[in-house]
Amino acid sequence: MSYPADAFVRVTNGRGPDGALVYVRDFWALMTHQHGLHGRVDKNLILTGKDAGAIYGRFSDTGLATAPGVKAEVRIVPEDRIVNGSHTTHSAVVISPEGGLQFWGHLQGSDAHRYGFFLDGSPVAEEEHELAPFVMFTRFQVWLSRDGLLLSDKPLFTVG
Repeated sequence: MSYPADAFVRVTNGRGPDGALVYVRDFWALMTHQHGLHGRVDKNLILTGKDAGAIYGRFSDTGLATAPGVKAEVRIVPEDRIVNGSHTTHSAVVISPEGGLQFWGHLQGSDAHRYGFFLDGSPVAEEEHELAPFVMFTRFQVWLSRDGLLLSDKPLFTVG
């Protein structure tokens, strides 16, 4: 798989924008944030690799992030859906009642603390965390596009 080099920018010290996909430490993550007691806390939701689904603070490493104007497109197979009446599975894509999608994960070390994030990196409102039933996908692909055109004939990465 190859992508145009200008589809990415270098990020250092986790300073990329919310919603950017970043490749660091041999995995892909979504740059996002949560709201804590003292305000905004920058986070990474790991999307691939052995820690997929874990939410960490932003990494201080240098990595590659999707460039401004490059959009992530998530593809699913509708027949692969899982309907769960109580909780989401971490490392899943959830289809919301409004039709948008969310990436879900858990705080590292606490599988019970699950949180969702929209593709733009913004957090799902806390009161929506316990809505049921969840329609989710643990298998999905992420493709990149710019100006409505795919940047490759293969996905950037596949989960599941």
